[in-house]
Amino acid sequence: MPAASVPGAGHTAAGGSALLRRKRRAPYPSAVTSPPPQTAVLIVDDQAPFRLAAASVVAATPGFHVVAVAASGEEALLLARRLRPGLVLMDVQLPGVDGWEATRLLRSLPGPPEVVVLSGGDVEDADERVASSGALCYLPKATFGPRSLTRAWAAASGGPEPSAP
Repeated sequence: MPAASVPGAGHTAAGGSALLRRKRRAPYPSAVTSPPPQTAVLIVDDQAPFRLAAASVVAATPGFHVVAVAASGEEALLLARRLRPGLVLMDVQLPGVDGWEATRLLRSLPGPPEVVVLSGGDVEDADERVASSGALCYLPKATFGPRSLTRAWAAASGGPEPSAP
């Protein structure tokens, strides 16, 4: 007896045709949505406690995720070339290549990341140094949090500044 005439051939256990089953679509295709875009963040600081704190801030800020951390400007350049983050959080006081020079070098890469420079101390001529390095902005570490990160990113993307929660 040919396979086509065997009772039950081509049918599923539920009794429906396997051919028809393959043509069915998901019952609620509009309910399936892709996740919102995430901005990849590279954190650069020579102090491990601040790298951890910054990673916590990034994790607590919707739309951002940490792709790597670096302890020096040189390491930041290597990681940025390989990972191509959208945003770099850069300490200005680093051993070797300091944060200002590392920022200039990052901003000269093809498709450069935005860079927010951070410092635990006072920075003289911060506005001038931000402009000359190509950084997005300077934030004191004491004020760095989800809100300041979101505001800095909104300024970079030309989007509206978020309202207070």
